[in-house]
Formats: sequence, C-alpha cells, structure tokens
Amino acid sequence: MLSEVLSKIISYSPEAMANGSMWWWVLPFAPDVPERLIVGKEREFLTCFFERASVDTAAITTADDPAHSNVIARPETDGALRHVSVVGDTYTILLDGGQTDNYYCLIDMLIPQHGGPPPHRHDFEETFTVLEGEIEATFRGQTSTVKAGETLHIPANAPHRFTNNRVEPARLLCTCSPAGQEEFFLSIGDLVPTRTSPPPEMDEASKTARMAKALSLTSKYRTEILKP
Repeated sequence: MLSEVLSKIISYSPEAMANGSMWWWVLPFAPDVPERLIVGKEREFLTCFFERASVDTAAITTADDPAHSNVIARPETDGALRHVSVVGDTYTILLDGGQTDNYYCLIDMLIPQHGGPPPHRHDFEETFTVLEGEIEATFRGQTSTVKAGETLHIPANAPHRFTNNRVEPARLLCTCSPAGQEEFFLSIGDLVPTRTSPPPEMDEASKTARMAKALSLTSKYRTEILKP
C-alpha cells in the first residue's frame, strides 16, 4: 500500500504539483480520479471528487424545530432556575431534559466541606468539570484528586463517589446523559432560594425518612446506592 502511494506521488512532477495548487496530495487517496487532475482543471477534479465523497445530509439531519429555543442560564440572577439541596450539597438545574430533548441535563453543583453523594452507580454517563476548589473522586475503588480546570468522566454503570475534603466549597459543572438525574434530585431534595443557600436543618428522623425515599426511587431513576 505504501509503495503504491509513493509511486503515485512521485509520478507527478514538482511543476505539476506546484501549478495545480495543493490538490495533488489527495491523489493517492482518490481511486480512479487522479487522471482527471491536470494543470488548470482543478475545478473538474474537485467536482468529481466531492460528488464521490459527499453524503446526503437530509439522511442525518432534520429541519429546524422552532418549538425548541435557545436557553441562557444565569445561576446567580435567574429567579426561574431551581436550586435543590441534596445530601448537604446545593444543585442548580441549569438545563433539564425538557430543554434538551432529554439528551442530557446540566447541573451547577456547590459541594461544601465533607459534602458529596454516597457511593453509587447508574446506567447513564456523567461528567464533572471542576470550576472552583477540588474534590476527591473514588472510581472503582481508586481515589484521585480533581482540581479546578480539570474534568472527570464517569462511564455508565461504574461505581463511584466524590467528596470535598477542603474547607472551601467546591463548584462543579455536572452533565448527565441522557437526562433524568435532575428529576431524581428534585424528587428527593429540598428547594432553596439561591445557588449558594445552605441546606435546611434536618433532625435524624427526617434524614432517615429522606434516605428511605431516595432508596425507593432509585430503580425509577436507574440508580443504585452502594455500601460505603
């Protein structure tokens, strides 16, 4: 294969390559087309080449749907955004499944010291980008530090957890694909006024009842809570 490529390249003189602009480099990879390329006839070559290489875009795209609009989420000032307290963290729903045709959801997470979820796994992809601070993430039993500016991806069904061991809160941008996790959080958490609102006070009985509710909804939201 390599010898054939080299022989085809060598067969074109430097003058022809130069006068034919830069299209000569495609020749070894365009079977039955090179003879169409002669100096001054690049347009004919390109027409033939792209006819062979093009695809019917209608087969992979659909018409624009005016029912779907763009969204600008402003977590500090948008009063329509929902902020929910879950396991001591505060999660701001930036985009939910209804806004993304259920392809994904986007959540702004504020994780205080010692915050973070218990060990768990779920059948959807999850990605965290640390915006501020850092977290200790445990993936299949191995712990790594993920700092501001870094991204952690968790594949579907893999056991994981994370926590913030620092005094300063950590801020994460979490994407779940497909969407649905935001509905789980809203079902088991408490709505709070802002992105940085502390969690409401709960006694032990309330915490026990909340955990029981979460466990009862895990199968609905394709999640499994694991033992520490």
